This record gives sequence, C-alpha cells and structure tokens, in this order.
Amino acid sequence: ETIDASQLIVTPGFIDPHIHGCGGADVMEGTWESLNAVSRIVARHGTTAFLPTTVSSPVKILNQVVEKLGSLMTRTFEGARPLGIHLEGPFISAAKRGTHKAANVAPPDAALLENWIRSSGQSIRLLTVAPELDGIDPVLTLAMASGITVGMGHSNASLEEARAAAGRG
Repeated sequence: ETIDASQLIVTPGFIDPHIHGCGGADVMEGTWESLNAVSRIVARHGTTAFLPTTVSSPVKILNQVVEKLGSLMTRTFEGARPLGIHLEGPFISAAKRGTHKAANVAPPDAALLENWIRSSGQSIRLLTVAPELDGIDPVLTLAMASGITVGMGHSNASLEEARAAAGRG
C-alpha cells in the first residue's frame, strides 16, 4: 500500500517522559488497565512511547506502585508503549514540591532507591531529584551506575549547586 504524504509533515512519534495519567486513569494505580488507558489516549495524539510517572507518596505506597509498574513493562499495550518508570521524587525540595504533599517529601536514601530499582525489575529509567539536598550524592551515584537518567526538578538549587550537580552527572 502506498500513502501519498507529499502534502503532509511526517515525524517520528513523540515520547512523553512525564505522564501521571489521563482520561481518568492514574499511573499510581499500577494496573495494566490504567496504563493501557493512558497508552491508548496518548497514542491518538502522536505519542508512541511514554514513561509512567509516579508522585511522591508514602514509602509503603511507592514500594507497591514501583513493583506493580515494573511488572507491567514487558506487557503488550494497545497504543503507546511504556518504556520504563519515571520516579518523580520523593527526594525533592520541600520548598519547591509543587503538588507533591509535604509529608511525602523524603531525604535522599540510596538504600530505598536500590530497593525500588530491584523491585521494579530494573525498570526505572528517569529519576527526578533536587540536587542540593544533603546526602544526594549516593543516590546520584547509584542511579547513574544503574543506567537511570537523573533530572533536576522540584529543586531550590542555586546556579552553583545546579552546575555542580550537572558536573557530577
């Protein structure tokens, strides 16, 4: 079959690295049904892959969600494909937490991140942190050693702190 696209603009599909849900589906449900709903909806708008994104939550809840999401990464979906998990927080600035509840913001904890990496089946692909937090370096080191991209977000870092963190990876 030949499709004449000479009057159109053809681009690769979009990759959404930060999506908490849509269409009434919430990534934090951690179910195939919720992720599949997101998958179908975002595909209608040109997104071919995405990172289901968590929100800072009590550790017990994050433990469950990360494990559930990790178990879904090899499943087949009806639209866009989840590429892995975006763990947004809980190692973020309380002053710049946005919609993250203050009670769910936590100090950096490499052991906790290691547990999430393991329980997700190594499915965490992106970690959003505030690089100015005391004790963040072991978290950054572990994330990078595990192949996780680290991004600054919900941060109150000065320009110098941000540059130093970027220099550390």
